[in-house]
Amino acid sequence: MGLQVVFVRPMTLPEDVPTMRKAAAVVTTQGGPTCHAAIVCRALNIPCMTGVQDMAVNSNGEVVVNRLGTRHVFHCGSKVSVGLSELTLKGEKSDD
Repeated sequence: MGLQVVFVRPMTLPEDVPTMRKAAAVVTTQGGPTCHAAIVCRALNIPCMTGVQDMAVNSNGEVVVNRLGTRHVFHCGSKVSVGLSELTLKGEKSDD
């Protein structure tokens, strides 16, 4: 099995679907149960978290999580856990 990645974006768009197909999970900072990411992931049968308000994708492609007063910064290539699997984080730069 190849490298498993978590695809992280503020929100997904139709042009993201080829990358989403390769991802082990998708996480977005915007959206909800009926957003593009949720619908596509449901169809692809891959885990998806949308509307993660404690998380931001900054202009350097880093994922910043502020949880319970603690700031965590994850860089592309960071190892993260989703459920029982260890995955590698794949982020993309945001224009935000």
